Amino acid sequence: MTADSRVVRDEGMDELAAISGQATAAACFGEPSVMGDHVVIPAAEVTYGYGFGYGHDGGPAEDEARAGGGGGGGGSRVRAVAVIHASPDGVEVHAIRDETAMTIAGLAFAAAAAVIVARTLRKLIRG
Repeated sequence: MTADSRVVRDEGMDELAAISGQATAAACFGEPSVMGDHVVIPAAEVTYGYGFGYGHDGGPAEDEARAGGGGGGGGSRVRAVAVIHASPDGVEVHAIRDETAMTIAGLAFAAAAAVIVARTLRKLIRG
């Protein structure tokens, strides 16, 4: 293993170790907003992932100059899902609808229904 691939491996392992520190409730709940005796807290769905790899050309282990390399990457997604409203009257959770996802699901349903109707009509016509 070359010095460069050791650096890539060590940096990747450090990032993986840091994930447990990032997976907290703070990643899903925003800062509360206080207005008089009302508190509003935003809630979100948070997903993320990391990956890395390293390697070498498979030459002799004693050949420190052999070709090798590595790399990594990651991504994340945050989507608002609700707003929590606390007041003297109680706590209410207001869901946030994802209009885009609902539209896509509706289009997928319509397309599937059209295919089913077309196949049924074709079978009826052919007998």
